[in-house]
Amino acid sequence: MDYICSKCGESHEELPAIAFKTPHYYDILSDEDKIEIATINSDLCVITHEDQTDRFIRAVLHQKIYDCSDTLDYGIWVSLSEKSFDDYVKNFDSEEQDVTYFGYISTEIPAMMTHFLFRRMSLFQNMVIGRK
Repeated sequence: MDYICSKCGESHEELPAIAFKTPHYYDILSDEDKIEIATINSDLCVITHEDQTDRFIRAVLHQKIYDCSDTLDYGIWVSLSEKSFDDYVKNFDSEEQDVTYFGYISTEIPAMMTHFLFRRMSLFQNMVIGRK
C-alpha cells in the first residue's frame, strides 16, 4: 500500500503512522494559557498550573495487526511523574537507555479509533508503547 507522506512528500510502502501533535490537556488550554503556562516541542510538554505541574512525553503505540507482520503505529502523548519525566529528559539522547516508565495515555483518541483500538481486551496484550 503506497502512500504520499504529508510531512516529507515522498512515497512510502509501509503503513502510515497516525500521529497526534499535542496532548489532550494542552489542547483544552485557552490560547492565553498555552502561552503563559505551557511549554511544548515535538517530544515534550510541561503545563505548570498554580497547584500542580503536568508532564507529557511523545511515545509510539505499536499495535500488531492480526495475521500480518506489520504494526499500526500511533504517535501519542503519555503523562509521566516528575521523577520519570526528569529521568527521561536526562537520558533522551542516550542509545543505551532501556527503562520502562509508568504513564497514562493523554491523547484524545476519536471515538471511531477508540472502538477499533479497544473493542476487545485481548488487544491490550498486543500493544507496546515505545519511543520509536
